[in-house]
Amino acid sequence: MTACGQCGTENRDNARFCIECGDRIDGRLECPSCGESVRDTAVFCHICGAAMGEAATTSGPTSRPPSRPRPATALSPAPGQLDWRRWVPYGAVAAVVVAVFAIGVFVLA
Repeated sequence: MTACGQCGTENRDNARFCIECGDRIDGRLECPSCGESVRDTAVFCHICGAAMGEAATTSGPTSRPPSRPRPATALSPAPGQLDWRRWVPYGAVAAVVVAVFAIGVFVLA
């Protein structure tokens, strides 16, 4: 038997809703915007994107662990340092030109 977190009524183990108050007891919420069933840890609805704010509450802890800060990424290379990724498109074009030239030489020869 599973106790409802809202009213304390004992419900069957496979029950999704409380037989007394109707609150969800299966760890899922209903989206306040579209009515879709979403996880109780969801911040946004996976169907319509609505925020799962205070309008959709559930029993039990719903706090999320704090996220780790993202490492800082360099947006541009240090002064005096070349960024090889900038030259990849030029190299690809040069390789195509050389290949076309080589094919032309063998075909016309």
